[in-house]
Amino acid sequence: MEHKLIISNGRESIDLYDDKYIMISNVSGVGAERNINITELSGRPGGKYNGGHEPARVISIAAKFKQLGDMSAQKKRIYSIFRTDMPLTIRYVTPSIDVIAEGYCSKCDMPPNNYPLVMSAEVVCADPYFKERFVEPIQLFGVSKLFYFTAEGISLNAVCFGNTSRARLVHLDYKGHTKTGVVIKAALSAPCGGFRIDNFTASAHISLSGEFLEGDIIEISTEDGRKYINLTRGGKTVSGLKYMDIDSEFWQLTPGNNDIKFSASGLDAAAAQVMLYYDVKVGGV
Repeated sequence: MEHKLIISNGRESIDLYDDKYIMISNVSGVGAERNINITELSGRPGGKYNGGHEPARVISIAAKFKQLGDMSAQKKRIYSIFRTDMPLTIRYVTPSIDVIAEGYCSKCDMPPNNYPLVMSAEVVCADPYFKERFVEPIQLFGVSKLFYFTAEGISLNAVCFGNTSRARLVHLDYKGHTKTGVVIKAALSAPCGGFRIDNFTASAHISLSGEFLEGDIIEISTEDGRKYINLTRGGKTVSGLKYMDIDSEFWQLTPGNNDIKFSASGLDAAAAQVMLYYDVKVGGV
């Protein structure tokens, strides 16, 4: 697989590693960075670590134009991609990773008097992490579909064969570089008085109690900046925070193994489908 650096605004895109008219010369801001807070100690060497945080990521791109065709037309194309009023997706691909970051262009400059013509651009990403482009969701509870009979005229047509995953312990190997929140979706096909999702690695759980009905969909998010519980019933979505038990915690995945288990007293495996979704966050590429 070739290396790719693809910039897209959802309408137009460019692969800066493989473009007929542009030759990339430098990319910076794609490594790992953390602001460290240290208190200096009087009379003692060094200081005390007080924590830190990852700042917003600023990706700077510099490139030269190959002297081919109408340069003004190529300038117009670059400006139409690096628009300052639309979110940009930066996708970086190598034989071992395929990750994306999202941000906004704060600058795109192509001075007309330079020869050869050059460009410089900056993309500011509020989320400092690259994320793997596709992560397979994890089934915590329910029936895992295996296959269907689909040929016409067969009496077993459209009957699903699968394995139940009721009350099983899931070992999730999270390969990210930092903690990440999860989104859990529970779709009920039978009434339920509540359920619980444990993360034994984090020594924390989320439990809900209430009168849940057949057809209800409960969605729980523990992602930074968007923690919520929503209940969808009869096509209408409302907040479900009132169902959350007082000792619950919006736990997150930690790098390495995470032991997770969904449990609900009296709920048959065929009566619910529970899926867990998450991002794999990478600090630098």
